[in-house]
Amino acid sequence: MTTDDTQKILAKLSAYDEEFKFMRAKLEAHDEEFKFMRAKLEAHDKRFDGIDQRLDTHEFRLNKLTDMAMENSMRLDRIEETMTTKDYIRRIEDKLDELLGFYKKHDQEFTMMHRRLERVEEKVGIAI
Repeated sequence: MTTDDTQKILAKLSAYDEEFKFMRAKLEAHDEEFKFMRAKLEAHDKRFDGIDQRLDTHEFRLNKLTDMAMENSMRLDRIEETMTTKDYIRRIEDKLDELLGFYKKHDQEFTMMHRRLERVEEKVGIAI
């Protein structure tokens, strides 16, 4: 190997050194960009954690509301089973009016029968 060959190899290695320095500078710039992106992603992760916590709270509240709605539904079912309807009350009132009418008629007939007996007693002159 001659000095000329050695000079060529050294020049080529020097050129490679420059390329490596350039590549290293580029990689370091990319490292900075990756650090920036990582910081942004971590910030987004924190935001998503907060949103996730809020969703958990909302889910808890929604479950509680669902339970309350089911309880109210069951209570309404029990109320419907035991409550009387307007139609049922109207029919009871009609029957009570009918019974009251029979009572009034019976009372009137009793009063009339009592008066007749009093007249008969006066005519006959005896007390029954």
